[in-house]
Formats: sequence, C-alpha cells, structure tokens
Amino acid sequence: MRYIVTHDAMLTLMDTDIDRYEMLFFDGGNTSGDSWKHVFFPGQRTHCFVYEA
Repeated sequence: MRYIVTHDAMLTLMDTDIDRYEMLFFDGGNTSGDSWKHVFFPGQRTHCFVYEA
C-alpha cells in the first residue's frame, strides 16, 4: 500500500502503523520556485529526496 502525505494527512499518519505501507510520499510543495519531494520506505527504513529546479 502506498500513501501520499499532504499537510492535512500528517496528523492521521502519526496515529498509524507506518510499517504496513510500502512507500510514503511527502510533497514538500514549492519554495522559491523550487519543488521537492521526500520518499520514505518504512520496510527498509530508507528515504530519499527528489529535487526539481
């Protein structure tokens, strides 16, 4: 199961067992014209950032 995390979903996610998800995708939005995303893989406890200029 995959989950796209928005600002409103953050509180819901805090009360959830994240190990049941394959991937969590955090959309950081747009800051000064730059866009970034954060991808977290709970099963492997790894993550990466994706930056788009």
